Amino acid sequence: MSAEKEIVSARDFHPTRWAVLLRNLSSGMSVSESDEISILEINEKELVFDLPERCCVASHNVHVTISQVFPVVEQPIYFEFTGKVRWAESTDDGRLRAAIELIQFDKQSWSNFLNGFAENQEQITAFLKAAKGY
Repeated sequence: MSAEKEIVSARDFHPTRWAVLLRNLSSGMSVSESDEISILEINEKELVFDLPERCCVASHNVHVTISQVFPVVEQPIYFEFTGKVRWAESTDDGRLRAAIELIQFDKQSWSNFLNGFAENQEQITAFLKAAKGY
């Protein structure tokens, strides 16, 4: 029996991981465990997050920090902003999906974050194409 040649290895794929921290300025609550927060969507001046339930409601003001934790690079991407929760809805799995509008932020940091996120998406697409043999 001949050994199959591995064309694509998951070991070759290293997606960017982000640490996301949220502090609710309206209620004083913080979510400091970054594995509790996921970025679901990025729009022009809005981010949609998957969050722990009851950490915010529509119209709350929040402070969010997003930092690149992997891969380790000399100058990791860091972005922080103050925003307003535009909408928040409970999900079937007991979590919260919330859209946060960027209110106060550094435009260059936002651009760096968008570029880093886009790069990561391109790596994911290239990996999936290679895995499917395209």
